[in-house]
Amino acid sequence: MVATQPALPIIADGRCRDDPVTRLERARVRMANSDHIGADEDISRVIGPGAGAEAFELAGWIAYYRRDLEAAHRLADEAVRLATSSDIRRRPTERTCRHCATCRPVSTADGR
Repeated sequence: MVATQPALPIIADGRCRDDPVTRLERARVRMANSDHIGADEDISRVIGPGAGAEAFELAGWIAYYRRDLEAAHRLADEAVRLATSSDIRRRPTERTCRHCATCRPVSTADGR
């Protein structure tokens, strides 16, 4: 089921806090609604020093759907590097290899 536009947290008009958690959630909803430009705008405000693996993983998906495969690979590598569990490490690696026509090895945090 695709999320509806009214479910988007509204940041611009002050009805919702403008913080990384809200922007991450809004980026997810926008991506689910195929608003890849809007999702990219939100995630770009989250990505940076202190952002976790989850944010980089979502940014990688957004880059993939925008057909920026170089950025998708780079963001997946960063998600893997920042991941603290094997489940999180595995997801960006599997996504990158499964979806990219020109698959290349993606680094893993445990050296495999």
